[in-house]
Amino acid sequence: MYDTVKGSDYIGDQDAIEYMCKTGPEAILELEHMGLPFSRLDDGRIYQRPFGGQSKNFGGEQAARTAAAADRTGHALLHTLYQQNLKNHHQPFSPSGMRWIW
Repeated sequence: MYDTVKGSDYIGDQDAIEYMCKTGPEAILELEHMGLPFSRLDDGRIYQRPFGGQSKNFGGEQAARTAAAADRTGHALLHTLYQQNLKNHHQPFSPSGMRWIW
């Protein structure tokens, strides 16, 4: 959690950051059960890579805790969530109908 708070220059909502860090592993497993094609290690575990300023022990060695789907994680995530919406009969919105509210 420390590296995420530090990465936000200490202005991030620390309660929200703590929640995200605690529930992140559950979210990854939920996405896996939805069918997101994560890359795997030889032993079958989800491949995790270092990303950005992730560190162990408050600034120590770099941590590998970003679950990845090759080099297309975002693409795989969008397609998996879109397919779940269709499967559950949710009406997708039309991007052309979106309005920006400032």
